[in-house]
Amino acid sequence: MNHKPKVAILMASYNGQQWIDQQIESIFSQKNVEVELFIRDDKSTDETIKKIKFLQKKKNINFSINSSKYRSATLNFLNLIMEAKLGKFNFFAFSDQDDVWLKYKVQNAINAMNKNKTQAYSSNIKVKINKKFILMNKSSNQKFYDYLFEGVTGCTIVLERKAFSIVQKFLKKIKKKNLNKIWMHDWFIYFLLRSKNIPWYIDSNSYINYRQHDNNVFGTNFGIGINKNKIISLKKRLKIILSGKYRKSILDLADITKFKNDIIFKLRRYNFFDRIKLLLQTKHFRRSSIDAVLLKFILIIMK
Repeated sequence: MNHKPKVAILMASYNGQQWIDQQIESIFSQKNVEVELFIRDDKSTDETIKKIKFLQKKKNINFSINSSKYRSATLNFLNLIMEAKLGKFNFFAFSDQDDVWLKYKVQNAINAMNKNKTQAYSSNIKVKINKKFILMNKSSNQKFYDYLFEGVTGCTIVLERKAFSIVQKFLKKIKKKNLNKIWMHDWFIYFLLRSKNIPWYIDSNSYINYRQHDNNVFGTNFGIGINKNKIISLKKRLKIILSGKYRKSILDLADITKFKNDIIFKLRRYNFFDRIKLLLQTKHFRRSSIDAVLLKFILIIMK
């Protein structure tokens, strides 16, 4: 009798012809689990759709194309969540179209959840820099309110069925206009589940090789030294902070999830004294001590 965990993998695709076949192969190379891949494409204009349909003949792939003209990776993932059938699946995972998964990625995630008695999981990732893979650390100790100010790496998320069901049911109840307010699907998932006290484990190991390129450079601002990608990333982040989008995203998540506390109240009012009080609490808002210091600067300049 086959007792392998059954895992649904949700992938949003758009113009990923250069890498998507390699990523799909790595997903179906997962050991000791049964995987089924659900891909939703945002009307790719390159050979992505053709490649998926070719692989669909040989792999257990469910494929659909977004009917909307509006392209958004976040909305694509949110729709994948809402459309998913719980059915036979024990776990649900999320995948980008352009990374490479190591063979025991999903199994190790499940093992970590079982060992730590959690219902949700994410991990560090490895990024190739100058022909070497460098660990991108996202696993510092969770803080009481870290989910208000930062998310996790979406392509590493694995959810136990009950946790996934909470996210799915919640999304199905909210209005479409609120779906459009969700900036990043992975931050939303982390915010929602943590705010509902669902235990979440962040693994210090990495079982994914993250592909760095211009389309995802926002998430790769780390390491020593200055380079083109880091400058682009810093400019993007600064623009988001100064435009008020970062603060608005936090308040939008709070509104959508109906989350209220003194921190959200201060962020909403945000007068001089509110800034000072929040500055004194940053050690509770970011997992990394360095990020907690950076958050002080963000709170000073943030609109």
